[in-house]
Amino acid sequence: MIAVAYLDGRRLARAVIAGSRFVGERAEPLNSINVFPVPDGDTGTNLASTLQKVSAGIAHIRQRHVREMSRAVAEEAVAGARGNSGAIMAQFFCGFSEALPDVPRASTQDFAAAVVGAAESAYGAIARPVEGTILTVIRDWANAVRRRAGEDADFARLLPDSLREAKKSLENTPNQMKVLQKAGVVDAGAQGFVYLLEGIVRYLREASRHGPPEAPLEEVKAAVFEKQLESILFRYCTEVLLEGEAIDRHELRRQAALLGDSIVIAGSASKVRLHVHTNEPEKLFEMAARLAEVAQTKVEDMRAQHETRFDQNRAARVAVVTDSTCDLPPSLFEELNIGVVPVRVTFGSENYLDKVTLTPSEFYARFAVTTQVPRTSQPPPADFTQVYQNLATHAGSIVSVHLSAAVSGTYQAAIVGSRPVEKTRLEHVDSRNVSVGLGLVVRAAAEAAAAGRSADEVAHIARDAAARARLFIAVPTLEHLVRGGRVSPLKGLIAKIFGLLPVLTLSGDGTAQPAAKARGFPAARRKMMALLFQSAEEGSRNGRRFGVAHCDAAELAESIAREIRQRYPESDVMIVECGPALGAHGGPGAVAVAVLP
Repeated sequence: MIAVAYLDGRRLARAVIAGSRFVGERAEPLNSINVFPVPDGDTGTNLASTLQKVSAGIAHIRQRHVREMSRAVAEEAVAGARGNSGAIMAQFFCGFSEALPDVPRASTQDFAAAVVGAAESAYGAIARPVEGTILTVIRDWANAVRRRAGEDADFARLLPDSLREAKKSLENTPNQMKVLQKAGVVDAGAQGFVYLLEGIVRYLREASRHGPPEAPLEEVKAAVFEKQLESILFRYCTEVLLEGEAIDRHELRRQAALLGDSIVIAGSASKVRLHVHTNEPEKLFEMAARLAEVAQTKVEDMRAQHETRFDQNRAARVAVVTDSTCDLPPSLFEELNIGVVPVRVTFGSENYLDKVTLTPSEFYARFAVTTQVPRTSQPPPADFTQVYQNLATHAGSIVSVHLSAAVSGTYQAAIVGSRPVEKTRLEHVDSRNVSVGLGLVVRAAAEAAAAGRSADEVAHIARDAAARARLFIAVPTLEHLVRGGRVSPLKGLIAKIFGLLPVLTLSGDGTAQPAAKARGFPAARRKMMALLFQSAEEGSRNGRRFGVAHCDAAELAESIAREIRQRYPESDVMIVECGPALGAHGGPGAVAVAVLP
């Protein structure tokens, strides 16, 4: 083997990418041995996803300075970390970057100092470190590197030798944790780290212009455990990406400890990835938002994940995803397992995640006391990617249903966000609707998925519902539509002079347009209901489902719901408070009604 006397930025990037690819090819075997900290079967997916994000982020960086490249690796890892193992790996890369001397090329001794620092940093990320995990193997490997680095200046010998020590440490993990011994497996996170090292060593040995040859997958015996699990005391694997200045990580850890366990904090003073197992994700998000800006969130139901490990029809399962402009009762999102990607909401320079760090009631309370015009913007594609990848571990297909592509770029962002997702079928549906109209479409799709329908059937039902659902909106004033730029100041002035208000709808192609005009809000409300009932009569007479969404106008919504029930006693009528997607433009007091015959 050709001697490798130094590590520069290019070599570091290539090594990380090669190791990440090796882990990604072995994600499912890692999932099958996932026992600790909870047996939810996603360690391989989380670790592979984290490393895939790192690889994608550094693939096009032309940086020869090794310290600068290590910083890029760390930043991508913190931004893309998933799960307990991904967060630990992110902090490992952060520690490596911080401990690496500021030199363009690193020697084996420089490298040894960096990996020892990385191991210490990884331990520091955990509230209560446990031996026999990925932490132990990282530490044992780092110590082996340090012992050999003083005697060997060749990376081509140092890394293979230290890999052997890492494998010995891995084999010992069942002796350090009874839960592993009982399940008959090594620690999944530790095995993932060894795979990363092995991929790097294979790259060193076998890299050519055509890349390293593929290594055959090893036979991996799955873990043995009971289907009924009592050890998952905290149900939701919850993550928050925080951004800001001088983030108080000590206070973050202290407050997170009051809400759950398995706490991992990775990152720097300006960007932090918080991982917690909790029963109260919303409270965790609220707490985090008080300490820094919440840039990203993730919630996974670990009990449900554990149960799907016994499901032989996993590949046939269909997941449904939407965005937070979809207005449905919160209980339905949980009951039907609907994945939600939050849109962004801004008040001046303050940014929020819709229905995550800013609830509808908080939005209207803020709306009432500020002169700043609230704005909404589409989620970045990476947010869709994260949700899709989370769901892909438990479903063979995903049907993603979003607000009208004619009024927002969210639908296109969802398509772009699906591109990195592999081995999972994705169907995108343009609902040509918004708010509670979108809610009716998503509910129909999610109920079909819950009933065991195929991906084709779920997508067909969603598209059919999108073609039939009708939405009508009445606003008490044009002030907010003018402020938000949806109506010109001149038209707003003319309408105010004559006391005219529109009843808005979305056309067949999903664009917003007036369906009627009325003098004053009471008349607009009556015309809105007349249009709703007309649409209900035009549809099937076998049943109708209605939705009423209100912008801080609960009494008005209840009154409308009673009117609908009096006319159609057999119908399903749901009431929900609008989020910012409609509230920012309609303002407090606005109301929307929708029907799906």
